[in-house]
Amino acid sequence: APTAAPAAAPRPGEDEEEVDPLDAFMAAEVAPEVARSVAEERAAKTASMLARANEIKSARERGVDVKARKDAAMLEDVDEEDVPDEVIEVPDNKVKLVIGAGGENVKKIQKKSNARLQVRRKDDVMNRGFGGVTATEWEDGVFAAEGGRRDGVTKDGTPIPVVPGMTTFMLFGSKDEREHAKKMIRDLFDRAEEEKRQKRRDDKELAKKRKERERQMYHLRHKKDYDVLEVPLGASKEECKRAYRKLAVRWHPDKHADGDAKETASKKFLEIQQAYNNLMTTDEEASIEALAGGGGGG
Repeated sequence: APTAAPAAAPRPGEDEEEVDPLDAFMAAEVAPEVARSVAEERAAKTASMLARANEIKSARERGVDVKARKDAAMLEDVDEEDVPDEVIEVPDNKVKLVIGAGGENVKKIQKKSNARLQVRRKDDVMNRGFGGVTATEWEDGVFAAEGGRRDGVTKDGTPIPVVPGMTTFMLFGSKDEREHAKKMIRDLFDRAEEEKRQKRRDDKELAKKRKERERQMYHLRHKKDYDVLEVPLGASKEECKRAYRKLAVRWHPDKHADGDAKETASKKFLEIQQAYNNLMTTDEEASIEALAGGGGGG
């Protein structure tokens, strides 16, 4: 049997999908280069941190007092040292207060006290900031440079605890410097508490004024009812009750002769009853509370 002729090669654009030349170049050349660049940059940063940790260790062995860089960004770019002079525990919900917006508070504390503060991180997700290296990786590098020691103690051998709900701040400096820093932190907390108390007082005063305004509005809405009962605006229910009894006796239809006088008395009597019902069946305090609290209507 005759051999079948080989199939013709597909024409461009027929059976195989055309590949954009730019996409092909990006996939083959650019993407791998970007990945290599990122990896190299990360490795360089880690190496730099390890080198710095070794410099600190070497300097200390020579008796040199190593200071933090002046341009350090607290909690993110500050030089890591392994053993603090003292540690303090700060509630997790007050850490941001100590740091301040853009590190403003902690920078002020460090500048005025001449002590250095360093947070002992326990949440890498929340505390990323070392140029792509987590806090744990940063600490691993520092402790590796110190011969793998990670004993978690202060310079006097006091263990650094990990307390649930608390964040550990490590303090570096002389006793006076550290005391000054701690006092500034306490002052921060005191001011924050006073601001909270003042806000509560302000809110309470605002609520009081709002309630008084709604009380006045309630009375104005029922002004006609008070007028019908011939009592002052905002009169108590007891006053309204006494006034109603007096007016009901005076304007009861049975006390008036037939004709126009009786008809007038009947209308007046019904008006008095309606006003009395409006004031007595409405819970004034509940209505005012609802209005003051944004409940509307009443």
